[in-house]
Amino acid sequence: MRGCLACLFVVGAFSVHNARAASLDLAYKGYGLSLGDSRRITGIRLNVIDRRLEQVNGLNVTLWRARRNAMRRAVINGVAVGLIGPRGRALNGLLVGGLEVGADRDITGIALGGIGVGAGRDISGLTIGGIGVGSGGAITGVALGGIATGSGREINGLAVGGIATGSGEGITGIGLGGVALGAGGKLKGLMASGVAMGSGAGLSGLALSGVALGAGGRLTGIRASGFAVGSGTGITGLALSGG
Repeated sequence: MRGCLACLFVVGAFSVHNARAASLDLAYKGYGLSLGDSRRITGIRLNVIDRRLEQVNGLNVTLWRARRNAMRRAVINGVAVGLIGPRGRALNGLLVGGLEVGADRDITGIALGGIGVGAGRDISGLTIGGIGVGSGGAITGVALGGIATGSGREINGLAVGGIATGSGEGITGIGLGGVALGAGGKLKGLMASGVAMGSGAGLSGLALSGVALGAGGRLTGIRASGFAVGSGTGITGLALSGG
């Protein structure tokens, strides 16, 4: 009799959900283990393709790329790992993708993508993309792209692109581009490029370019270029040019 009561207690305490084979959830009040395409869970969630996901707090593991519905609304807080890569509206925590990590809006934390990492809005934290890192908004922290690192708005921190680093607004901190580095706004800090560097506004700090360096605004600090240094409004400080 006691054994039967114990069984009834266990069945009542844990919800086992299998609606249209979407998921099998072994959870108590939303905490536990989810196998399949569940909408919400706090704990561990294992799934093949995210279609219905809304929120995971904990560990989310997937095999394939998430569908557009999940990309628009899913929020993952914690650890997200994917054979292709985690995707969602907002990703926060440790994010690892065999090919990619992508967010419709923001990425916050540590993001590692075999090919790339991209966000429609802002990226904050440590971001590494085998080919590139890209953000429609701002990048704050450390961003390392094997070929390119780019932001539609400003970059604050350390930004490195194997070939190019660029920002639609300004770069503050350390910017490194293997071939080129440029910003629509001001460059402030330590900037270096193998061939060319350009700023739509001014440049202040230490700037090193292999061939040419130019800015639409004033150059302030120390600049060195193998061929030419130019400014639209003037130069203050030390400017070295081989040309």
